[in-house]
Amino acid sequence: MSELNSIINVTISRLTSPIGQKGFGTVCILGTNATFSPRAKFYSSTEMATLAAELTGTTGAAEYKMAQAIFSQSPHGLLVMVGKKIQGDTDYEDALDAILLYTSDFYGVVCTSRLVADQKSVAKWVQANERIAVFSSDEANIVDQTLANDSTSIAYEIKHAAYDRSAVVYHSLADTEFLDAAILGWCLSLTPGSYTVAHKTFSGITVDDLNATQSKNAQDKYCSTYEEIADRNVLLFGWVGTGEYIDIIVLADWTKQRIAENNFLVLANNIKMPFTDAGITAHENATRQILQIGMDNGGFTPMAYDRVTGAQTGGFSTTFPKASEVPILDKAARKLTGARFKAWLAGAIHTVAIEGVITLE
Repeated sequence: MSELNSIINVTISRLTSPIGQKGFGTVCILGTNATFSPRAKFYSSTEMATLAAELTGTTGAAEYKMAQAIFSQSPHGLLVMVGKKIQGDTDYEDALDAILLYTSDFYGVVCTSRLVADQKSVAKWVQANERIAVFSSDEANIVDQTLANDSTSIAYEIKHAAYDRSAVVYHSLADTEFLDAAILGWCLSLTPGSYTVAHKTFSGITVDDLNATQSKNAQDKYCSTYEEIADRNVLLFGWVGTGEYIDIIVLADWTKQRIAENNFLVLANNIKMPFTDAGITAHENATRQILQIGMDNGGFTPMAYDRVTGAQTGGFSTTFPKASEVPILDKAARKLTGARFKAWLAGAIHTVAIEGVITLE
């Protein structure tokens, strides 16, 4: 099957430091306990008994507990996908390659293995395949060693590799409570641009009692922690390995995919899209439609302009050429080039600084 990117190619640069509509909110739970024949299988929250029966270890299998962690969140996605690594796979990259050949209808990835080598293998794959992964780890070095002294933990490895599609969270109960699955299952069930995972509480997950030094050691590596703040259990702060935030990566991927899909519909739903100003405008409108949705969802700032210069400072803008401005060779190849857009990220408030004075004067 040909890829959508071969027809509609969208490139986004994130200046802040191919998944279908259905699969964008789906998490792949990758492990070794599946006994079903295909490489992957989808389950709803009402099919947990079926999932248990198809796993070595039944309800005690990590895949089952990860699915349970996802479906315990509110909100959560309609489906999870369980993928399997088999004996013949060299590593988890091989397993994911085979799963992708079977189905591309997933976006998030969590791995039942807590070994650094396995997590690195998954991280390398999602980086190359435009997915996103979250890894939970109870490695003591994450919280007990400073950034300068830690050269072995998964938090160090992800930061050192500058992976912007992998997030690490320290959790002392990583082997039993699966915070990674809870985080990814919760956030991917929401509309991109409408949320941040920072300061969120996850059902069924126990907080860690970390001192200030331990928290700092983890967070200096862009590793999130799950702690009690003001009597609430919350995640701090939802980074990926570059210090960017999970929600921004997801928003950028959503924007790219939806613009590609919307522009393809322009081609597919017309007998012919002429290489005229009107034809080009149709593609510009298809692009602006998605950017407007991203803005309405809170991913991009409202439209704004500088009062003095009139320059745009918020929202989004598009620049598409006139037909006469497209190079003749591109016209001959029936390829529209020179189309661009810019969108201003809304971001989110994670910390607040307030200064005040109390006086009798």
